[in-house]
Amino acid sequence: MKIENAKQLTAKKFKQMAGVSRKTFELLVDVVKADAQKKKKSGRRPKLTIEDQVLMVIQKGERIPHLLSYWIRLGTFRIRSLSDSL
Repeated sequence: MKIENAKQLTAKKFKQMAGVSRKTFELLVDVVKADAQKKKKSGRRPKLTIEDQVLMVIQKGERIPHLLSYWIRLGTFRIRSLSDSL
């Protein structure tokens, strides 16, 4: 589901679909956007917006919990960045 469709959902439906509240989702997006601004931009533009990318990772991580813990161990999914921003 794209973020445009997800924005139209009620808070309860959004949490059922994404697995996190809308406020938590916005915090994750802010952290990823801040990290993306630090990177040097080269190459073509991404097809998915940052919001769509975060939503996709959350949805996949919720359905595959062992994969989410694997991402955390690899350091590709940064929980520490989110807790630092809170």
